[in-house]
Amino acid sequence: MAPDEWPHRDGYEDNCGIMLALDAADRGEAVDFLSEDFCLHGGHFLIRCVLLLPIAGLALPFGFGCWATLSETNFRRYVDGFDSGQRDASATWTGWLGNAIQDLTSQNPIAVIVNPRPGRQRPVLEVIAGEEPLALAQRGGLPIERFVHLLDHYGHA
Repeated sequence: MAPDEWPHRDGYEDNCGIMLALDAADRGEAVDFLSEDFCLHGGHFLIRCVLLLPIAGLALPFGFGCWATLSETNFRRYVDGFDSGQRDASATWTGWLGNAIQDLTSQNPIAVIVNPRPGRQRPVLEVIAGEEPLALAQRGGLPIERFVHLLDHYGHA
């Protein structure tokens, strides 16, 4: 799945191409790049993350794969440490959720905290406190019926 703003058909390039894409952006070229972990589009810098939602009756939260924006500086920090998996354990970044989630997001942008993890694990997203359904779901959990509806919506009947 690509970020919602991605205007092209889904098809991933190799992650290693991000350095060439960043070089082209540094030269002022318009760059559209999508790999499994990185996205550049329209001056936005996005990374693939996991949004954890507790589900009533399940021991572990469900992880939605989704995208989040980062500032260019933090995006480059993430890219620089990606292959080695070395990151500042205390680093957290802010961004915006890059994907709508059925029945949990509205048209309003959703602010998130991006929590990098060690190794090559994808960062975990924490919705910044608010009254949006997604923030409420992340804090209080989803009833199992609503979770099953989400799975059905995304083709996991």
